[in-house]
Amino acid sequence: MWSSECWQVPMAEVPEPAPLWPLPGTDPRFWVQSLCYKRPYTCLGKSCKRWHCGVDLTGVRGGSWVITAEDCTLVGVERGWTTGTRHVFAKNARTYAVYGGLIAGSTKALGLEAGQRVPAGTRLGKIAGSYKMLHFELYDGDHELSGNQRWWLGDPPPPALLNPTNYLQNAAGQTATRETSPQRHQALGDLGHYAGPVWAPWGEASEAALRSAQRALGLDVDGQWGPKTETVIAKALGEPESPTAAGFWTPQRKLQIGLGAVGLVGLTATLYLRSRRQR
Repeated sequence: MWSSECWQVPMAEVPEPAPLWPLPGTDPRFWVQSLCYKRPYTCLGKSCKRWHCGVDLTGVRGGSWVITAEDCTLVGVERGWTTGTRHVFAKNARTYAVYGGLIAGSTKALGLEAGQRVPAGTRLGKIAGSYKMLHFELYDGDHELSGNQRWWLGDPPPPALLNPTNYLQNAAGQTATRETSPQRHQALGDLGHYAGPVWAPWGEASEAALRSAQRALGLDVDGQWGPKTETVIAKALGEPESPTAAGFWTPQRKLQIGLGAVGLVGLTATLYLRSRRQR
């Protein structure tokens, strides 16, 4: 389940020079729509209580280093997170960042303290083996948090919350994908298929424009903005190929991998049963 209010969360601006990938030595991998996704993760319908405020960078080995993406001032160090882990708050003139999932004590072991000014690339601590990912949030630089942010179901997005997807893709040296309604409206408008307001929520006019673009570009006309549609639209706009299918996680990619695993288990079971019958 994904929040339809996510279009209200503005995309974070990408600075110059580009931010650093906060997990050196870890391949860039995350589900680009984990922002505004249901929480608890396994909830259904009315059992969902809140939306996810950040993006989870997954597939991280325990003990991997986390570094600052930009020059910043440490605002909060060794703050409590989940499952016994810790997080760090860091800010500069533009953004207020949250790095969550660190081993307790690993930040203080580096001699880091709140109020300290540090350059981009500074080690903040290590990822906890029980967590296996980095939770990353971004807010406007004038905003400050006192603890773990909560976005309750039915409420508008938290004040100053930013969508860090393109920020992180740029940090990984990848082409940015379009993950918000305004971005997609702009692309469809540039291709001559959408004439409505760019900042409008995604609706019937948006889907009609997307279907029109898919038809014109020789795609399956399903009204869904999947990885193939993203790639072909980017190419039509004269941009490099999108990285979505190559490293960044989408619901479609997760489903494909899940179905592949199920198929592999089924094939293994079939071969085993056949071998038993032949004995």
